Amino acid sequence: MHASFARLLAIFTLILAFLLPGRAAAQNQTNDPLVNQQQYLFDVHNIDQAWNYTTGSSNVTIGLYSMLGFTQNHEDLSSSRLKSPVGSLLKPKLDVASQMVGIVGANTNNGVGMTGIDRAAQLQSYSALRSTPECPQDCDEEEAVTVDRPNGTTETYYLNLYQFSDIVEQGRTNGVDVHLFSFGLPSPFPPDYDIPEPQDSIPVNLPRLPNTPWDAVKQVVVPAAKRANSNALCGNPFGDRLPLTWLLGDCTSRPNPYQQFSETVSSAVAKDGAAVVGPAGDLDADGDLPTRFTPGLRDRYAVTVGGVEFNNQFDLVKWSNTRPAPYVDVAGFAKNVVGVSGAGSSQYDTDFTSTAASASIGAGVAGLLKAEMPALTGEDIEEILRRTARDAGPPGEDEATGTGAIDADAALSYVRNNDVQRSRQSVKSVISKKKIRSGVDLRGNRYWNFTTVGFQNCPVAQGDLYEFKARVPYSQTFSSTPDVWVRWGKSNGYNSRIGQVSFFNPLIEGVQVVDVDERELTIRGHYWEADFFDSWGRRCAKDQRIPKLPKNFNIAYTAVGTEGPPPPPPLEASISGPGALNSGQQGTWAASVEGGSGSTSYDWEYREPGVYTWNDLGCTGKSCSHTFYNFGDIIKHGGVRVTVTKGSETDAASLIVGVTPSCGDNVLICPSGPGPLSANTTESSDETTSSAKTNNSSVDFLALRSLQVESTKSRATLTWTTTGQVPPSRFVVQQRPDTALSWSSLSSVNAADSVKTDSTHKPAYQVTVDSMSSSEDAGANPQFRLAYAVCKFFAARNRLERGLC
Repeated sequence: MHASFARLLAIFTLILAFLLPGRAAAQNQTNDPLVNQQQYLFDVHNIDQAWNYTTGSSNVTIGLYSMLGFTQNHEDLSSSRLKSPVGSLLKPKLDVASQMVGIVGANTNNGVGMTGIDRAAQLQSYSALRSTPECPQDCDEEEAVTVDRPNGTTETYYLNLYQFSDIVEQGRTNGVDVHLFSFGLPSPFPPDYDIPEPQDSIPVNLPRLPNTPWDAVKQVVVPAAKRANSNALCGNPFGDRLPLTWLLGDCTSRPNPYQQFSETVSSAVAKDGAAVVGPAGDLDADGDLPTRFTPGLRDRYAVTVGGVEFNNQFDLVKWSNTRPAPYVDVAGFAKNVVGVSGAGSSQYDTDFTSTAASASIGAGVAGLLKAEMPALTGEDIEEILRRTARDAGPPGEDEATGTGAIDADAALSYVRNNDVQRSRQSVKSVISKKKIRSGVDLRGNRYWNFTTVGFQNCPVAQGDLYEFKARVPYSQTFSSTPDVWVRWGKSNGYNSRIGQVSFFNPLIEGVQVVDVDERELTIRGHYWEADFFDSWGRRCAKDQRIPKLPKNFNIAYTAVGTEGPPPPPPLEASISGPGALNSGQQGTWAASVEGGSGSTSYDWEYREPGVYTWNDLGCTGKSCSHTFYNFGDIIKHGGVRVTVTKGSETDAASLIVGVTPSCGDNVLICPSGPGPLSANTTESSDETTSSAKTNNSSVDFLALRSLQVESTKSRATLTWTTTGQVPPSRFVVQQRPDTALSWSSLSSVNAADSVKTDSTHKPAYQVTVDSMSSSEDAGANPQFRLAYAVCKFFAARNRLERGLC
């Protein structure tokens, strides 16, 4: 019975390994005792497969920002990888930072505890709470935080909101590559301080004069103005022409702490190239946001991580308490995650459930990406994680999981197995531009973040906002269409002729990729055309382009694909040759081919004048000749068409050919004799539709609309109107006494000398000549005809009519 049970167990194990290969592989990856409780790392995030590319690098530093810091004395955190902590390590066991740092970088394959994602990165703790207050007196930016201890006692710490920015600045100074935020308040219960969420958009103030000399003034004047319920200094006391806010600055001496924090986070990514990772936030059982885990990372530069879990059917779905938000990028496992505990040097937390755990997974994978390719910036890492995530829950991107669960193997493979082209190129050509906002007051406008250099005394600005599209070439072409994104932080350059554009300016953040191919990307962006004014309303400068004209933009981009010669452009055929012939005259046409690949073949066709069906010409080469005939009495249009096949592609082009009647060169109409005559030279418009391109379909050929001949035995008067383009030429009135005799020119009229314009605004002409019908040479059937002589044409051809020009 025991042998049978063993066989059944072996069969079950094989089946389980087949159905869940990640689980079986994970048990063989490390010898850490708790790894069997960390299967989400392998089943969801493919961490074990990512380790085939890299297990991390000691050149990467991951900074963890929390309230109380993480433990510095734990058996699974190597002291050689712990950099000196920044801030006080007050009570790590009351914070979640220890669990988070264990997920990111616990020692692996040491036979102790748990498995960490990044085995080599340096780890550093940054804590925000302080044991003593920093404000010299009561201030709005600092509050006491009361912590409930497990033994029933409480401890009080102090949180200064500016400390958030200060510790990030310290991390930047220390060279942190991945900034991981928890900002979990150190208590499982709501404390007496509730961190407010930052506003969706905070107006950016233009630089002010130095605050120091004005602070004393504001300490007296501003409170007095407030007591008087006046908007005198914090608004526009003298209308739009003289706002004292521009002189005194805002009514606070320091920027809004949330604004400052956002700018610091943006600086870490845009200036330093670091990655910023944070949790989406947790909802309590009632669906409300508790204060323990505050989602402080709404900045567009941050990778915001939501939570996922397995349901009862082992399907990957959103974690039920993850906070949905439009800024969520990706998701990490959030339920019963293993982490080290701050409560003791050998203790672990095996039921850590929070998007803080999810963000820790994201930071660990970001560290692996930095180790694999140090040049990657936070903007690159955010895009790579989003593009390689695997969908979780309902198909498509959503506000709980972003583009899906982080896939470490796919992310590392994406970088390792592609050419990653990171470059900065100038705009090659501007496709279009249009004004989308007019006469905007730019003071405090959310689009405006501009430091003036030449107009320090002219702080008021008003302008028009333009949107443009432009093409930017790659530094090297791709053999197929790559993935491309713009890196806002390094785009456009900082300095312009009249000032400096902030690196995270919305003007630059607004640059988006709208189209890509193997040779270039197409972007959409914005710029201002602004006028500057001093505080008295006098204009200092006009039509300043902020940040600069589109043609001067420099775009930093990352393109991921296979570099090499691009495929040939699509096949395109065109045709060249005469567009006008005399009846009985032969013409030769040539086909030109661009793009396509493979062997080329040609098939030529023609269309008789005035006929709309195509006939085979029998030509199979690059050129073809044909003779057209027109036996009518007006110019008629024929045509030639070539169909080119190159490889698997086919394209066609056609050319309209105007054919003059056989009664003579450049003859408009051949009257049969004296008397009233007219001609309608407009062809039918119901021509058979063709997909071929027509090279000269817009040409308006010279044609006769009407002709009237009134003749007597001694004189003849010809009146005619024309349509179409009249080249520099003369009309020639000709007559012959009989059909058997030759033509003689009687008179000529310059094409520019029309006697009038008729009701349709077409030129009209009239001429009276001596008729040959009264002479001795007159025959039985005298005829008139109207011809035209094009000066340059006849001079070149040395025709009889040359002298008429």
